[in-house]
Amino acid sequence: MATEKHFNNLELQNISIDRITLKFNNKELEKQFILDYNRSILNLVRIALLIGVFLYAIFGVLDSVMVGETKTKIWIIRYLIVCPSILISIILTFSRHFVKYLQILLSIIVLIAGLGIVAMLAMIKPPALYLYSQGVLLVLMFNYTFVRLRFWYATINFLIIICAFEITSLLINPLPPHIFINNNFFLISANAIGMIVAYILENYARSNYLQNLKLSRLAGEDPLTGLLNRRVFLDRFSEELLRVKRYNREIVFAMIDLDNLKEINDQHGHPVGDEVIVSFAKVLSANLRKTDIIGRIGGDEFGIILLNPVSEEDLLSIFRKITEKWIFSAKSQEFEPSFCAGCIKISGKSGILDPLELYSKVDQALLKAKSGGKGRIIFLDESGREVLNAGLLDEKE
Repeated sequence: MATEKHFNNLELQNISIDRITLKFNNKELEKQFILDYNRSILNLVRIALLIGVFLYAIFGVLDSVMVGETKTKIWIIRYLIVCPSILISIILTFSRHFVKYLQILLSIIVLIAGLGIVAMLAMIKPPALYLYSQGVLLVLMFNYTFVRLRFWYATINFLIIICAFEITSLLINPLPPHIFINNNFFLISANAIGMIVAYILENYARSNYLQNLKLSRLAGEDPLTGLLNRRVFLDRFSEELLRVKRYNREIVFAMIDLDNLKEINDQHGHPVGDEVIVSFAKVLSANLRKTDIIGRIGGDEFGIILLNPVSEEDLLSIFRKITEKWIFSAKSQEFEPSFCAGCIKISGKSGILDPLELYSKVDQALLKAKSGGKGRIIFLDESGREVLNAGLLDEKE
């Protein structure tokens, strides 16, 4: 299952699966897992529902032989309620709006099919009565395995169906004691096996999903800072540009270059230089929104994509705050923390939406900022026109 969202800001090592509820302890990841899981089982679900409606319908041929005059009432349940409901559910699986509701939809269909058989049991007379209860076993098989319902949905379905079966078999259309005991033995045994299988399947799906997410993050992670590496960051930049075009959104793309890193490496060694890079990465991550995208694009250069609209004044305030926090965190170090930034506003109305051209514009703005001294920022509007050229170290400037 491939995730649609990117969880680069999540501390994946702290994410776990609750062994009772079978949920992730992160709501954002849980929501995305459900979407991805539902998408991954759609084809299997359609096949299962097609087989299910075929079996449910074909058994109607035997109704006239086995239940006699009661067949009219049985056929109303079979052909006017259950089969149309399954066919409608198959159609709904092709709507992207129903993907997130797939588990609820499947639960309703399983309940309709199971309770449909229970309703038949309430009307059928012996000896056919003793045979139709086997249909509940088929529904349970679909419930726990074939339609890939999540564990708790499948378990709740069983409890509802078995309660209805017990009421019908004891009070509405009583079964002989030995038949009642026999049916319950097989139903409850099948349910116990089904619960174990459903639990294992969902737990495996979740564990595999989390492991793949961790591996994917490692492949796209800068090994020094834990931020996105250059390749993944630029891929994300291209993705966001497509969203800007499609939804007329507004974002800000910024490139940052640390001042004096070469001198720090020369005077104190590369391990100290690496510590400077890591400390700045931590400050960036701590002082930007979780929705913003941060990457290390090479050496002492970082890239940022702000996904919410900001004015030049707000942007200046954000970068001055980052500067202030970095100075505070590095006050015991033997260097003066500062950086320069080149930024550009991008919107659906932008004249520039090509990623290479935007990258070039921001790179030029960054070079110009650095030529003006340490700790400077240049901000370009949608057309590439300079609208801000200011210092980050002096708030009075």
